[in-house]
Amino acid sequence: MNKEIVRAVNEQQVLNAVNKLVPSLQSVESAIQRPLSLGEKQIVSRAFECQRIGIHWFIKLEWHSKYKIPASKEIAKLIKPRGELLQQIFSLCKNVHCIPQMA
Repeated sequence: MNKEIVRAVNEQQVLNAVNKLVPSLQSVESAIQRPLSLGEKQIVSRAFECQRIGIHWFIKLEWHSKYKIPASKEIAKLIKPRGELLQQIFSLCKNVHCIPQMA
């Protein structure tokens, strides 16, 4: 992917894309077909937040080194490994996709 194209995307577009990737509490409740308890909502919300910050780390690590992670430094530092994992998965997908198909 062309890094210049990614850099041209503004921050709001990135946030919109991230919000589409991370599901909502309502989608979880509809999937399990019951309302979540307060404790369950807190756990799910934190998991979604970790995933969202992980995606921001992935963007920073893969395309835009000066990209600002929208979280406190302490939280962002804790979630950096998730971004690194996403980066490795992305790299694996790119490499597998580029392997010539054997007939």
